[in-house]
Amino acid sequence: MLKSLTLSNVLNMSIFSKTYIVALVGKPGTGKSYHSQRIVFDLKLELIIDDGLLIKDRAIIGGRSAKSDRTRISATKTALFLDENHCISAKNCIQKNKIRRILILGTSLKMVDKITERLELGKIKKIIKIEEILSSGEIQLAQSQRKKLGRHIIPVPAIEIRKRYPSIFLGSIGYAINKYVKNNLKIDVENSIVRPKFSKDCTIFISENAIRQMITEEVYNINSDIIIRSLKIKWKRCEACRIYLNVAISCLNNISKDFVSASENIKSQIESNIGIVVENIDITIESMQKHQKKDVKESSMKISTSGLVDANFPGYDAKALDIRQI
Repeated sequence: MLKSLTLSNVLNMSIFSKTYIVALVGKPGTGKSYHSQRIVFDLKLELIIDDGLLIKDRAIIGGRSAKSDRTRISATKTALFLDENHCISAKNCIQKNKIRRILILGTSLKMVDKITERLELGKIKKIIKIEEILSSGEIQLAQSQRKKLGRHIIPVPAIEIRKRYPSIFLGSIGYAINKYVKNNLKIDVENSIVRPKFSKDCTIFISENAIRQMITEEVYNINSDIIIRSLKIKWKRCEACRIYLNVAISCLNNISKDFVSASENIKSQIESNIGIVVENIDITIESMQKHQKKDVKESSMKISTSGLVDANFPGYDAKALDIRQI
C-alpha cells in the first residue's frame, strides 16, 4: 500500500520562491512515473518533467518522449534535453505557461541536476526518494513487471499517447486519489502503458574503447608527449560513469588549467555524443624525468572536474594503480 505523502512530512513549502523544483529519484522501473501524479496533487505542483516530456494537468504541453526513440542512447539524450532544439522548446514552453512549481523524475540526483542545468530551472528545493513513498515490496513488484513485460508508464491519459505516439501505446491503468476538500472528492488518475521502441529493437552497445579513444585524443591535444599511465572507467549501471586518469608529463608548470579544460571537454563530449552522464573525472598528473631507461618522479598533482585538489599526491605505486600503457 502506498505510504502517506503529506505536505508536512515531505515538503517544507516556500510559497514565495519563484521556482520550486522537486526531484523524484529512483532506479528504473520502480514506479516513479506511475505515482508522479499523486505527488503533484499532494504538493500542489504544476508540471511533471518525465523522460523528455512536459506534462501539465495530465496533458502533454511540450517536449518529446524518450520512449519513442529507437535506441537507448538517443533516449538518454532526449531525457536529458541534450538536443538544443528540444531544450529551447522546453524552456520556452515553461516560460510561456508561467510555470513555477515543477516535479522532475530521474533515475539519479545527477540526472535531475543535469535536467535543471539544461533547462535553467535553478536549484532543486526538495528531493524525494521513491523509497519514501513506496514499500520495498511495491518497488520489487514494479521492477519485476518492468523486467518481465518491458512495459513503461507515461503519466497521461491514453488519448494523449494514442494521438502522439500510437506506435508505442499498449493500454492504460489508473488509480484514485483522495482530494481532501469539502466534499472529500476522489480524482481518478489514468496512466498510459507503453513499450518503448528501444526495447523492441536490437540493443546497441557502446565499446568502452570508443570512450577511451575520445579521452586519449583530448589528452594528446594538450601535449603529444604526455604518457597515459592508466585510464579506468567505473560504471554506475549503464547511464553514468566516473573516469580516473593517471598521466606523466615532463613539466608541470602552468599545466593544471589545460587539464581542467580537457576534463570539461571530455565530460561534454561523452554526455552530448553518447548520452552517458559523467559524474566525475579525476586526473593525476606526474612530472617525470628520464634517466637511462627508468622513469623517476619529480612531483605530481591531482585534478578533478572541480579543479586542482591535491598538489602532493602520494607515492607512485605501479602495481597498486594497475598501470596500463594506452
